[in-house]
Amino acid sequence: MAINRSRAFAVFLGAAALLAAAGLSSGPAVASRAAPSAQPGIIFAPDDRPSAGLAGGRQSDAADPGFLTTSVYQFVPNDGNWAVMTVANPRLAPEDEVSYASIQVVSADKQFAAEFGWRVDRQTHHDEATHLLARYVVDGEFACPNCGFVQTDTTTVVGMKLRPGIAKFSIKHEADRWWFAFQGRRIGYFPDSLWGGRFTTADIATWGSAVVVASVSRPCSEMGTGRPASSPLAASMRIGFMSDTVVDVTARATNPDFYSISLRSPTRFRYGGPGAC
Repeated sequence: MAINRSRAFAVFLGAAALLAAAGLSSGPAVASRAAPSAQPGIIFAPDDRPSAGLAGGRQSDAADPGFLTTSVYQFVPNDGNWAVMTVANPRLAPEDEVSYASIQVVSADKQFAAEFGWRVDRQTHHDEATHLLARYVVDGEFACPNCGFVQTDTTTVVGMKLRPGIAKFSIKHEADRWWFAFQGRRIGYFPDSLWGGRFTTADIATWGSAVVVASVSRPCSEMGTGRPASSPLAASMRIGFMSDTVVDVTARATNPDFYSISLRSPTRFRYGGPGAC
């Protein structure tokens, strides 16, 4: 499957760094800082600021080949955001790559970003389980798996398996780093040095989900719980900012016939679907 990497941003976090992340050294575990390399992923915000009437509709810009998304976003300066979200275990079709959900902090030009959430990715993890996801993008490219993440907690580590349920994810910039917290507890951070000090505040906040599929016209993987946004059993998020910024998001979906999204209130939405199969 050909995937457009130029707008992609992803770092898929495998189990390779778990021993180091588990605190076997005297200080915080720092993953390898190899040069960034393109990985499949997508920034949920559109390339241009939205015009009136886009909420809940199809994307105004063309979707990346291989990616189908549902998301909400807001163009506003911020120091981080959070979500209390459904942690699901979506069924992944044999020919597809990834199904995931996350929160993102993004620069105005979409060249820098950090992301936190969960994913099902059998190519990386060699199983059908849901794993904790943390990744970043610099100069339009995602770094290699786990690169740059400084693990400070030995209980909750990036790449670990997660049980389906409800969990809180947050990202906040403080001092010289973007801190990641899971269930209200900080687990580690990406230091500003990864961006050369050029990404110390965000201009876009996004919350959403994506599937990376072999066919965008007939995707067979589930998103979220596999239920459409109209269902009370669909995956959901309750969202907010780390500061007192007012939430005023716009919702969009690549193809709502397969994966839909529904704003239930200014700070809550449901999303997901079974795909076309």
